[in-house]
Amino acid sequence: MTFQATSPLASIAELVLLLVVGGSTIWAYRSRQNDKPHSVLLGTWSLSSLFLALAVIAAWLPEGSTDLETLKRLGINLGIYAGMPMLAVAVYALGKRLFWSAAGWGRLLLGFFALFELNRQLGYGEEYTNVLGAASVIGVLSGALFLSVARARVLSAAAAVSVAAALAFSGSAALPVPAYPVAATLLAAMGIALLTTAVRLEISLLNQPSQ
Repeated sequence: MTFQATSPLASIAELVLLLVVGGSTIWAYRSRQNDKPHSVLLGTWSLSSLFLALAVIAAWLPEGSTDLETLKRLGINLGIYAGMPMLAVAVYALGKRLFWSAAGWGRLLLGFFALFELNRQLGYGEEYTNVLGAASVIGVLSGALFLSVARARVLSAAAAVSVAAALAFSGSAALPVPAYPVAATLLAAMGIALLTTAVRLEISLLNQPSQ
């Protein structure tokens, strides 16, 4: 069984990314309020951030075992093909005040899984990954335009730029995970942190009594 060589700096970057997405997961989960229309959206945000955290953890798994390699691939795919695009949709939905039901979000998640499998079977996996990465960035930018809090709009736009830069540094439209360059990993962490802060600001507005 072999382990993937990782430099100390890369390990620190990976840990930063894990802490950021882990923190986003915990914040969204604890912020849910059943009497609020955006409760399900926060639950979706928490689950999507968890997918990203699992992707980072999965990338640390050793190679050599068929079972571990399968688990590693599944975990990374969750972050790439479900986690990041779901966060992008959530930002857009928040900006447009589209508070869908849990069943609606579930169908969207299944749709992402189906699209991934379809493109993989057709041999368009790489192209689909590129398109999905670009679409996620565009989704965040589009959602930023509709956010009510000015600071949240700026932070969301900055997050989109950070994620786009991370994709450029990684040389792939997939979400950067530990196998990619340190710069890409840190930029991805910065993007998620900025995006989470923007959503927190917007949610705070919704939680005000006047809303």
